[in-house]
Amino acid sequence: MEHRINEVLNAFERHLARIDELTHTILKGHLLVEEALTKALYAAFPNSSHLNRGSFRFFQKIQLLRAISKFPDDSLWEMILALNSLRNEVAHSLDSPKLNDKVADVRASYFKAAAGYEGIDAQRSQPDDMICLLHTSLAVKKSR
Repeated sequence: MEHRINEVLNAFERHLARIDELTHTILKGHLLVEEALTKALYAAFPNSSHLNRGSFRFFQKIQLLRAISKFPDDSLWEMILALNSLRNEVAHSLDSPKLNDKVADVRASYFKAAAGYEGIDAQRSQPDDMICLLHTSLAVKKSR
C-alpha cells in the first residue's frame, strides 16, 4: 500500500514540477476558443438569455454554431475540433501515447486553414506550443 502511495506522489511531483508550455498553451487556447464560441452563440440568438439555462458542452456549441452558420468554413471547424480533441487528450491522460498524433492533427488543420496567408510556410518550423498558439489565434479570428 505504501509503495502505491509513493508511486502516486512521485507521479504528482513529476507532472507538477515543471511548467509544460505545450499543455499550458493547449488548455488556455481551448478556453479562449470556447469563450469565442459562447460569445458567437449569444450574438446569434435574439433571446440569448435562454442559453444560460443550458449547460452546453464545447462540442455542442460547435454543432449549434455550425448549424446556424452562414459561412460554412470547414477549415475553421476542423481547427476547432482538432484543438478540442487535443485538449481532451491532455486533460484526461498526462502521458498519452496519442499526444503526438493529436498535435500533428492540430498542426495540419492550422496549415490547411492558413493556406494562402503570407509567410505561412516560414511557420512550419515553429515549435508545437507556438503552432498551438497561432492555431488558437486563427480559430478565434475566423470565428468572429
